[in-house]
Amino acid sequence: MRKKYDIVQVLLFLTLLLSMCKVATAFPRVQYNSSFSPAEITIGDRITYIVTVTHEPGLKVFFSLPDSLQRHPFVLVGFSSGRPVKRTAQFRAQLTAFEHGDYSLPPVFVTLLDTLAGEEQKRTVSAESKVRIKALTDSSMTELQPLTPLMQPYRSWAAFLLPYGIGIGVVAVLLLAGYFLIRRSRSLPEPVKYSRSVVSRLRKLEKRFDKGLSSEACCIHLSALVREYLEGRYQIRTFEKVTAEIVSDMNNSSVPHADIMKSALERADLVKFAGSSPSRDECMYLLDRVRGAIAEP
Repeated sequence: MRKKYDIVQVLLFLTLLLSMCKVATAFPRVQYNSSFSPAEITIGDRITYIVTVTHEPGLKVFFSLPDSLQRHPFVLVGFSSGRPVKRTAQFRAQLTAFEHGDYSLPPVFVTLLDTLAGEEQKRTVSAESKVRIKALTDSSMTELQPLTPLMQPYRSWAAFLLPYGIGIGVVAVLLLAGYFLIRRSRSLPEPVKYSRSVVSRLRKLEKRFDKGLSSEACCIHLSALVREYLEGRYQIRTFEKVTAEIVSDMNNSSVPHADIMKSALERADLVKFAGSSPSRDECMYLLDRVRGAIAEP
């Protein structure tokens, strides 16, 4: 009888030893790590709370937080969990608080599930240090203080250099451009400018006439150049008036060689209104006379 009792005790001891070994080896090499930042906040600011579990293959990891009463004074803003790298599960929570003081962060409940053996292990992970939560105002203040006016931001001289430099540069360019325009306009008097321009265009008309331009078209172009010259050189409104009015204005303005200008205008009127066809020699003669009259200083 005594022998049977000893055998039963040995069997029970072996069974207990095997079960302990199984529990001990069910979740090998599991590492837990917790961190948070920042370590000091002002009321209402957020804290990032991270719990990381590193484990061997074949394990599933689940995270959970205590209820809102056990999280006091912290308030859960949001959380997420994932696997940033292989064999690593991570829990990330955003917390805030509305009471000042030094507080420990709430624990995180970690559940490990061995899918092959069907074993489950639970672990509570807590942060090692506390969070310091500061009040928005100085707690030692006992009376209202006068408002301090806002200080103007400091701006170095370099901040003013660029806009002032651009403004000065633009003004300098405008002044320089105005100077050259005035100098150019003064270097060539208006009468000479109009005379040279019309003489140049009369020479081009002569070249076109030599290349086959009709006598009628030549007389009409010549009349237009004479009108433009009189309007620009003597300010006689020629394009709104008939030839007789232009001749009267030329006489009143003492226009040199008014008779030559009159001949060119009247010959163009005969072409336009009477259908006259001047000869090529007549056109060339008018061109020469008008160009000589305008070119004469």
